[in-house]
Amino acid sequence: MIITAREAAEAISDGINWLAFLTHSPTAADVVSNRAAIQKAFTDMAAAIDALPGRIWASRPIDPGISADVRDLAAQIREWTPGEVPDEWAATATRVLAAFGVERARKELGTKRMVLISVPFALVIAVVIRACHGFNGLAIWNSLPVILAWIVLLAGLRSRRPIAIGAATYAILSLAFTASGVTDTSTSTAALGLLFGPVATVVLAAPLAFLAWTIADRLNEPPRS
Repeated sequence: MIITAREAAEAISDGINWLAFLTHSPTAADVVSNRAAIQKAFTDMAAAIDALPGRIWASRPIDPGISADVRDLAAQIREWTPGEVPDEWAATATRVLAAFGVERARKELGTKRMVLISVPFALVIAVVIRACHGFNGLAIWNSLPVILAWIVLLAGLRSRRPIAIGAATYAILSLAFTASGVTDTSTSTAALGLLFGPVATVVLAAPLAFLAWTIADRLNEPPRS
């Protein structure tokens, strides 16, 4: 039972994440592995919509009737025999997201968000170029972990929450390790750091990001009955 406005908002946010998941052509295996979490999220989301009639979400009123679509989608997923993922799931998910103004907001903020996200990566690359005394092979080599982290983050932000958390962790650690590695020129091993730093960055950041993703994925699992 959804009681408070905060719980309702969290349930709606979680439901929106799973609706977005269905719009990105998930495979049957993806749906099967997340089936219980999706059903719970949609059931809670429908209850949240019913609990907050007339409230505002994403700068527009919530249509209480949309909860029927969410419940119907949860029922279809529960009764679905694993096989081809029905196209109508994506259509229903898109319709519900549109009712919340999510797709419009994503289109309006997409470019701005990408620019804002890219700023710290560009700054670290500038630090790398300065530390390497210009744009040369060494600078390109030390910039590779930054570029990889940028790609991982953008891909992760289009996925469900645990993956996004793992991608963000990897990106943050990669930026921190790269920036600290190229700016530490006070030791006699600074040159070795520029040569082996990119490899060390990936080796250190990847398992920590995987750990963050694993913890987030476990926390995102529905409680066992």
